[in-house]
Amino acid sequence: LPPAHGVRTGARPHQEGSRTGSRRGGLAHTHRELSGVPELPEVEVVRRGLEAHVLGRTIRSVEVLHPRPVRRHLPGAEDFATRLTGRTFTAAHRRGKYLWLPLDASSRADEGAGDALLGHLGMSGQLRIQPPGAPDETHLRVRFCFTDGGPELRFVDQRTFGGLSVEDLVGAVLA
Repeated sequence: LPPAHGVRTGARPHQEGSRTGSRRGGLAHTHRELSGVPELPEVEVVRRGLEAHVLGRTIRSVEVLHPRPVRRHLPGAEDFATRLTGRTFTAAHRRGKYLWLPLDASSRADEGAGDALLGHLGMSGQLRIQPPGAPDETHLRVRFCFTDGGPELRFVDQRTFGGLSVEDLVGAVLA
């Protein structure tokens, strides 16, 4: 029997040539996105993209264009940028929906086990790889430029539920 008027019966069937997933979340190569809603499989796709495109690269500058994405970095946006400038991403990890990118050693005396860029995409966050000089996305929140002059890493988040912070690592880094 057909469903009653107004009753949802679940997902729509896949149509030939249709796009599965939405444009939310994920890591994009230049202008092409690789994933949809930032659920666990998609967050793993983002982690792999970060591993392929930012590992071993040194950050030349960080621009925080909106304060909300770094709200969990309690010392503020300026400290966020300062702690990352001149640092190199050494790995890319995921635990649940959180991503973290350990950084090389810094000159901080209280470094301990080191620190990492911690990220959560929220509902609409994206980490995008874009060539330098590419037009800014409407909801660009944070831009990372690298010393090699290559593609930038951009945090784009329409709803600003996602966030980035620099956190001290405690103990061993989980793979």
